[in-house]
Amino acid sequence: MSFLVLVNRSFRCRRIKGLREKKGLREVKGLREWIKACKQGVAILLLASLMGIGVNSLRPGGLTLDKNWFPAVSSSSIAGESLFISLEAAKHHFIDSTALFLDARSAEDYHQGHIKGALNLPFHQLEEQFIAIAEKLPSEKLIITYCDGENCRLSHELAWFLIDNGFKHVKVLIDGWTLWQHHRLPVNEETRSTL
Repeated sequence: MSFLVLVNRSFRCRRIKGLREKKGLREVKGLREWIKACKQGVAILLLASLMGIGVNSLRPGGLTLDKNWFPAVSSSSIAGESLFISLEAAKHHFIDSTALFLDARSAEDYHQGHIKGALNLPFHQLEEQFIAIAEKLPSEKLIITYCDGENCRLSHELAWFLIDNGFKHVKVLIDGWTLWQHHRLPVNEETRSTL
């Protein structure tokens, strides 16, 4: 082998090695840029979250952050007891006069018919009506909220509102008005004059 062939091979090896190193540097540089972009993305998400929480806390009527928004978990009270009451248990409390029933439906629906002796506290008018009715709500007596339909969330929201305002003994009768009527339990219905 001649000297020129050895030099030529050596030159090619260095050139190939140099290309590999440059490619490696490009890969490292690309990885660094990717890591930098990920860090910036996380920083932007954190900043946006903090800004959202800040705006929510300053906004009147902002979302409550201490409330549990998961339905399966929100079906239990703060003490860990079930928030729901069966029709049979509600019926016994009604007969024994050991509970106050609160109708969460609209005033129109309430006047068309409601559980006998129930008070009306429409969830959609809660802010205006709560002060007027608060004196009638016993703090130590069981309060049973109800509305109409299995998917009606008004009674749940009313129950959580009462719990958040210091009432400890609150239960929800799911599909309360329909079940109560179906089982022919005592109701007050609007009296209509017939001509």
